[in-house]
Amino acid sequence: MKFILKLALIFGALTTFVFAAVNINTATKDELMSLEGIGDIKAEAIIKHREATPFKSIEDIKSVNGIGDKTFNALKSDIDIKGETTVKEKAKKSIKEKSDKLIKSADKKVKKAKEKSEKSKDKAINDSKAKIDKATKLDTKEK
Repeated sequence: MKFILKLALIFGALTTFVFAAVNINTATKDELMSLEGIGDIKAEAIIKHREATPFKSIEDIKSVNGIGDKTFNALKSDIDIKGETTVKEKAKKSIKEKSDKLIKSADKKVKKAKEKSEKSKDKAINDSKAKIDKATKLDTKEK
């Protein structure tokens, strides 16, 4: 029984390190987005920051706009400033889910813009027809 308990504890400890391989100095935007609490905007901010000033410690990430103590505490076991970034299957799934969500959101915005454009176009056509009708009526009255 003790063996099973130890095995469960070891397994639990290992699973907490699933993401512990994201190098914030070299990770791609998608790899950064696989981290809990990091979306499109924060990933871009991290990349912009490191291009100007590479991170010298993982705590330096707190100097990125939008990343405070709370976000840092959620990330600190998953990030590093050296080594290769390896994204595990769970992280890849997270990246895909976030990408799918962004695509769906963009599609909705495009659809709304098209609908608005169609409504504007229809209104312009109707306005033009009304002006033509009015001008035709005035022209007919003058004759």
